[in-house]
Order: sequence, then C-alpha cells, then structure tokens
Amino acid sequence: MENQEPQTIFIDDQEYVVDDLPENAKYCLMQVQDLQQQAQAARARVDQLLMAEQGFVAAMKEEIAKAEAPEEAELVN
Repeated sequence: MENQEPQTIFIDDQEYVVDDLPENAKYCLMQVQDLQQQAQAARARVDQLLMAEQGFVAAMKEEIAKAEAPEEAELVN
C-alpha cells in the first residue's frame, strides 16, 4: 500500500494539513472551492456569451451588406 501525502493548502504562505483543520475551517474550505468552481463556470459562460454576441454582430453586418448591395448596384448603373 502506498503512503499518500496528506492534502495541504497554503494560506498567506503558511501550509496547513487539511485533515488537521478545525471542522468550521474545513467547511469554509469546501465553500471556497465551490465558489472557485462557480467562478470558473461563470467565466466560461461569459466567454460563450461574448462569442455568441460576436457571431450575431457578424451576421448583422452581413445582412446589412446584403441589403445595401442592390442599392449600390443601382447607383452605379
């Protein structure tokens, strides 16, 4: 059986063994980890929304260009 290193965290350059933390500190750690995951998911969602927005702006420009093309052709003739 392998010897596993205990899970540790660093807070203000101080290393702590997670199993040795008080129960309330472990709860806080779980909350911090959950919040970090939520923030990461939120950043990914914002990236998706920005890409979708850019796609719609590109599509809108294309539609405007199509609509203006016949008018420009009439002016040349």
